Amino acid sequence: MGFKYQITLFLVCLLVAANVSALGQRLTGIVVIGNDIGSKSLSEQQVIEAFKAKNNFWPNGKTLSVCLPETQSKDAPAVCKGIYGKSVSEVQKFWLSQVFQGRSRAPHFFDSDADMINYVSKTPGAIGAFVNEGNISIPTELLIQINP
Repeated sequence: MGFKYQITLFLVCLLVAANVSALGQRLTGIVVIGNDIGSKSLSEQQVIEAFKAKNNFWPNGKTLSVCLPETQSKDAPAVCKGIYGKSVSEVQKFWLSQVFQGRSRAPHFFDSDADMINYVSKTPGAIGAFVNEGNISIPTELLIQINP
């Protein structure tokens, strides 16, 4: 009985460790940009909370403006999974619920990474996420450093 208990305990610890390490790397491969959000460095949790519109304003008073890839784009599945931990359709339902309940404004959706970069560069308080497969040049003042 003691041996079975030790094996079970070991497997539970292994599963917990795997989940913790996966959460710590949720945003791997995702580029996060922002304009005048009060900081150039955010924790993964702060980024996720921003994209879930936990607050409608940044600490500096600027209005939060969420920017996401268009649902049919190549970036959408990776961004939705990395930031929200959900599929594209589940993220659509999340945002419909948020907007319908009056909790936040709808995000802006972009067909291309370049369009998103252009919008974020012109909109104080905007934050966007995409997978830069085309290696588009991103202004360094927009890049957000993500700390674990």
